[in-house]
Amino acid sequence: MSRARKILFVDTGNEFGGGIASLLMLVRGLDRARLAPLALFYSDFPAGPAPVSALFESLDTPFYVQEPRKPGYYKPLKEAVRFATLGSKRAVRRLDRALVGARLTDALKGAIAQIGPDLVHTNNQPSSNFEVLRAARELGLPVVQHLRKIVTLFPEEVSLANRAARAFVSVSRATRDAYSSQGIDPSRVRVVYNGVEVEDEGIGRSGPEARELGLGPGDLVVLTVASFLPFKGQELLLDAARELVGRFPALKMVFIGDGPNLGEVKRRAGSLGVAQNCVFAGFRENAARYFHLADVAVIPSRNESFPRVALEAMAAGVPLVASRVGGIPEQVEEGVTGLLVAPGDGEGLAGSIERLLADPGLRQEMGRAGKERAKRLFSPEAYVSGVTELYGEMLD
Repeated sequence: MSRARKILFVDTGNEFGGGIASLLMLVRGLDRARLAPLALFYSDFPAGPAPVSALFESLDTPFYVQEPRKPGYYKPLKEAVRFATLGSKRAVRRLDRALVGARLTDALKGAIAQIGPDLVHTNNQPSSNFEVLRAARELGLPVVQHLRKIVTLFPEEVSLANRAARAFVSVSRATRDAYSSQGIDPSRVRVVYNGVEVEDEGIGRSGPEARELGLGPGDLVVLTVASFLPFKGQELLLDAARELVGRFPALKMVFIGDGPNLGEVKRRAGSLGVAQNCVFAGFRENAARYFHLADVAVIPSRNESFPRVALEAMAAGVPLVASRVGGIPEQVEEGVTGLLVAPGDGEGLAGSIERLLADPGLRQEMGRAGKERAKRLFSPEAYVSGVTELYGEMLD
């Protein structure tokens, strides 16, 4: 019997999000007789009460850390370059690669060689994975580059990605098209949708989770799950709350997540006079289960690729109001499983939420259709098989 082939998953991020959740689903679904997963991260960041390493180790996946080391003068020099170039991202990125990149590439080459994988699967965008791609290429290893987030690449990043990656896995057609338009070889890009587990039963309004958040049976709950970052658009929900609370005094806007913009959003809730209608629940492990408490789920982002939370809301049978950006229209069937609005359209967002809050029958109908769509198009089995078939083509 041939040995299981080693797949090294590399992630360069520093926080838990949908990309890590999808990666864990992939690891969990691998046929261990054929494929042996390992993980190499730049940091062992928190993932709820435990570090992210604990999540992988609980799945019998060895976890390694290769932290980028920066010289002491890096931070002031970076600020000086940013100031001198009027905030040029390309200039800052070139500085990163000059001061950190070569050393990091050598360190990654040593770490990857010692681990001894048969294939490297990078879990971020090519710009973040630049040194990983370079290290794997110099070691002669096949690479699968996951395209999870739409970003603008510089020419040298496109060139390296095309030279280093034998295949790309894109989370949506929109993401594929965005990268192909920048020069990523479209013939090597395969669209594989993320998967989601559909559970028929979840937590309810009478349970401890609802009580902890101060939610009662009569409340109308609008829920969003996202890191507090400028492009996530949580402030648009506050504007909507101000418009809706007069008609729906039992309205509760529940925000699950953490991040640098949290304080600003809380202050805005106070200045708009809707703080009493808002619940800031912070980071929650297994946040997907909280969709079962919601009447409506909202994704007000200005930019997305294929947000996992859309799938999680559908799996919970909750109708969505979401921005018409990236791969969201591939997830949400307009008028059937939810309502789509233009990104940044606060008035349209409020109107769509109002339409669903005012019509329980429509909410139920859309929620039911969303759950069926999640089962049909976004199963964990389809996600795992789509990626592992690609491994087989590269390794056999």
